[in-house]
Amino acid sequence: MKTCDAIKYEVGPFGVDQNEILWECEKLGLDAEAVAVKEQVAKVAINLLVKQLSFSSAANNGMSESYNEKGIRARISALARENQIDVADEFNAPIIDTYNDW
Repeated sequence: MKTCDAIKYEVGPFGVDQNEILWECEKLGLDAEAVAVKEQVAKVAINLLVKQLSFSSAANNGMSESYNEKGIRARISALARENQIDVADEFNAPIIDTYNDW
């Protein structure tokens, strides 16, 4: 499996644009068309998922999707654990929901 395809698989339902994948690969010096290396794929997937934490939703060409921050954080933690990648403590901190405080 190519690196690019493996990254798409790892970010799964959180959907990431192909150009974002290619850019993250380039920043880390990876060949997106090469055979996937699990740890490298995880690093790129984590970087892409971290970016999504700053969005609550997105719309493109009439389609919209909302992001589940808890789900994204859980996926980041799972990828980090599976690949022995140290992630910042902020991604393992509990999420405080202030929605009902208004």
